[in-house]
Amino acid sequence: MAQELSRCFVVCVRALALSFPAESWLANLCLIRLCYFVVCL
Repeated sequence: MAQELSRCFVVCVRALALSFPAESWLANLCLIRLCYFVVCL
């Protein structure tokens, strides 16, 4: 189960990394969290 969630988290991170420039990655950490809760949980 934990492995599934971490894989899902990576998907969210990659999707957002493609959507935003690398410099703003930290600024979009909350979006990654939001994606994680919506998609993964």
